[in-house]
Amino acid sequence: MTVAGRMGDDCGRGNGGLGPPARRGGVTRALRGIPGRTREGGGPAMARRTRGFPATAAVRAGWAAALLLVPHRLLRAAGPAPVPAAAVAVARVLGARHLLQAAAGAWAPAGPVTRLGAVVDILHTGSCVAFAAVSPRWRRAALLDALVEAGFAVAGGDGGTARRRR
Repeated sequence: MTVAGRMGDDCGRGNGGLGPPARRGGVTRALRGIPGRTREGGGPAMARRTRGFPATAAVRAGWAAALLLVPHRLLRAAGPAPVPAAAVAVARVLGARHLLQAAAGAWAPAGPVTRLGAVVDILHTGSCVAFAAVSPRWRRAALLDALVEAGFAVAGGDGGTARRRR
């Protein structure tokens, strides 16, 4: 008997061991019993943790790279020239913090790590506003940084819990 004869009507249904797995009730048999998979819905179920690099972490990593690699340009665009060496050092330390926070956000895109990052961003926003109030020379740079930090705080604030509660 040929392979095609043995498969008969099972060809393409997954019952003969060849072709796609059989589907019953919108769930692929191959996904049953895999931890972190859901048994509802059609098509492959999503794992609890998303794959790939989260968008917020990618944007934060880009901001970190800019602060680490070209702090002079960012500071000149937002503040007065010449740019003191101390301001460049502060920008690079901030860039290193953002890079660590991007890595943490990629490692754990939801939960307490992300919420802790949002708290750090809120505190940094407050320090930027306070610095802008006392330093007219760096007011524009501090307020722009406060705006960036507030955006990161909003993006990472709920840590994805709003979507999970539904």
